[in-house]
Amino acid sequence: MVEENTCKSIVEHLEFLAMKAQKKAFERNALPNIDWNIKDHVSSLTAQKLRLYLKQHNLQVSEGKQR
Repeated sequence: MVEENTCKSIVEHLEFLAMKAQKKAFERNALPNIDWNIKDHVSSLTAQKLRLYLKQHNLQVSEGKQR
């Protein structure tokens, strides 16, 4: 038989992990405020962030590198 305190501790830990995963997912999908006229803003964007921006603005996204 498992103690009640142990079960509560496990449930709390699982809830914490779920909350942490949700926060990371939000951060992955959050875009910074992009000023397209400032070179540092544009050059600091990753390919993933650029694809996310394009998708959120209903612009075409290609799925690979152009050669």
